[in-house]
Formats: sequence, C-alpha cells, structure tokens
Amino acid sequence: MMMLNCLAIKNKMSRHVPERSCIVCSSKRDKRYLQRMVRLPEGGVVADVAGGMPGRGAYLCGSEDCWDLAVSGDRVARALRLNRNTRLAEQIRAARDVFCL
Repeated sequence: MMMLNCLAIKNKMSRHVPERSCIVCSSKRDKRYLQRMVRLPEGGVVADVAGGMPGRGAYLCGSEDCWDLAVSGDRVARALRLNRNTRLAEQIRAARDVFCL
C-alpha cells in the first residue's frame, strides 16, 4: 500500500513537457528547443522567439539543412496553409536571421 502512495506522489510532481516535431526532418523535441514561425492574419510569416504569439505555427529544429529545405521547399507553406511565393521565402530567411543560425 505504501508503494502505491509513493508512486502517486511522484506522478503528481512530474510536469508534462510539451513536444513538437520539426516540419522538415520530423524529429520530436521539447517545444523549447525548436524555433517557431507564425502565420500572420494578412498571410505573412514571422519568427516567434518567445513562443507565445497567437496563430498557426510551424516548428523547425536548429539544423541548417532543415532551414535550407524550409526556404527552398514548400514545407512551411503547407504547414501554415499558405500559398508558396517568393515573398514567403524572403520571410522565412528573415525568420532564420532572427534565430541567429
């Protein structure tokens, strides 16, 4: 009986750590270790450094390969439900610069 009480207390003390997936390589990590981009209401994309902006978001890991594929491919557009255009690529590059990669 005592063992069950100890397990119940331990489970209450451990906190849930949210996980997200990189939209390019699909690696799962803690949310705090990924960079988030957010779709703006007018259709643009900005970096969400603090991670608290409202709106649809997409997460990328810190890998340069993932950021290169995000700029050249359509993964960000698909994840944020946007149309792919040259302005989107420029905004992704600007978000990359904000995260200092």
